[in-house]
Amino acid sequence: MNVAATTTRTWDKSAVDRLLWERYHAIHTLPRAQRRRAHMDHVLSCRERLLSLMPAEPDEGSGPAEDGPRVPSLPADSQLSLSERTRQLELLSYGTERWLALLQQVRNDHRQRVTRRAYRHDRCGDPPFRDADHGVIHILDVLDRPDDFADVEPFTASRNSRRTRSSTCLRHLEPRQLTAADLRSPSESALIGQWGVFARTHIPAGTCLGVYGGQLMDEVDIFLLDDDRYLMAAAEEPGTLAVNGENLMSLMNTLFTVDAEGRVTGHPETGYNVSGESFRVAMRHGWQARIHAFRAATDIPAGTELRWNYDLGERR
Repeated sequence: MNVAATTTRTWDKSAVDRLLWERYHAIHTLPRAQRRRAHMDHVLSCRERLLSLMPAEPDEGSGPAEDGPRVPSLPADSQLSLSERTRQLELLSYGTERWLALLQQVRNDHRQRVTRRAYRHDRCGDPPFRDADHGVIHILDVLDRPDDFADVEPFTASRNSRRTRSSTCLRHLEPRQLTAADLRSPSESALIGQWGVFARTHIPAGTCLGVYGGQLMDEVDIFLLDDDRYLMAAAEEPGTLAVNGENLMSLMNTLFTVDAEGRVTGHPETGYNVSGESFRVAMRHGWQARIHAFRAATDIPAGTELRWNYDLGERR
């Protein structure tokens, strides 16, 4: 059966499996450099095809889905019988389950490429940016507000040794695991034992604390990543370029508001002692990114934990 020519009424489970897996296996015959994007395009194309299995309500177009493509409605003279509608919904459920298996398989295939490196103290002096293809990625030029970048540059300069960079990063800061005494409220109990960043010495307001460093990821790497907790956008258009945080700055915590049941509802407007700013930079190997630096928003006494607003909006 030609999967491309399969109509809604002739879909069955074997056709769904061929749609998902024949192309997946064919992609492995491509040169390695082409497989990553081909896998992403295939997974997204299959999602579109499977959504077309969803039966429309009589005499109604289904309109744009909230988180997906427009689902085509059937013509008025081709309304489905109850049994056919039930069959399609069962097939859609099967297709969704198998599509999720395909997505997980593709992510497993590329897991080594996008796996985040956990922060290690002995790597504190490493250059802040890398990518999966070239390793360390240095900044070549600051494309906006270069004067404001002057006290950020010591954290990123390619000329600095690992020892110099480590000393710069740790001059004011100390990473350690949180205890109960560090919590701002009982709702933060989940933070006990997790990492945070603390002021090693008194930090005057306005002091540059470092940059958010880690692996640079394009839209395909972002798609392949199944844990986005440390992901920070590095471009104006969401989802096109990001940094998966791995350095000292990625350990900073935030503040959350919670409801009566203890569910996270957002961020408070105040209470942070660190603020962020961004700079557009040109980097080696053709990367152009908007990187994020952090400053003390207020005077920070020694021993105080650093907190900044993740600005995640309401509960996602």
